[in-house]
Amino acid sequence: MRRSKMKAEHKREIRQLWFVADHYLKTAKRYKNRLTNGDLSTTIGDIAKIDQRFDESKFGGSERSIMLLNAHLASCAIRLSTIDEILGKHYTSTRWDVYKGLKAKGNGLKESDIEDNLKNIAHCLLRHNTAHREKQPAGFNGWKSTMEKALQKVTIQKLHENMELVIQRIKNDIAKILSP
Repeated sequence: MRRSKMKAEHKREIRQLWFVADHYLKTAKRYKNRLTNGDLSTTIGDIAKIDQRFDESKFGGSERSIMLLNAHLASCAIRLSTIDEILGKHYTSTRWDVYKGLKAKGNGLKESDIEDNLKNIAHCLLRHNTAHREKQPAGFNGWKSTMEKALQKVTIQKLHENMELVIQRIKNDIAKILSP
């Protein structure tokens, strides 16, 4: 059963996570502002190719900004996903409910399901792609792979726009919950 009043420990944790997530998003925006429209059409899959040929001594310009933008968005996403997990398990979070519903589709999950819900789950996808490993339950072999494939096609511009939507919605949710 979800509570309406937030526990003090959850308030503290959410405030800390929010502070760090907001910092990473602001830093990501600075890198985004350095990029051209062409650079912003780079997909997450293209970034993986940059990583494969990474040589720090020859690394600069837009490729450097693209990688750092993505790294800061990913760091923001990890914090936002944790906030949504807390909200989803103990209070309310439409985004977390959408994410869990997509995972529950298991092998029936389609890339179009991901694309249609990017405004709710961009942070969760990026978290999975970055630093989060889950043991896949029996029957769920396909959902993570489908999420990864869908994310590989997303452009930096689209990812950033959807992360902005997610962060605004989380900000609104926690303002309601944290208010006296």
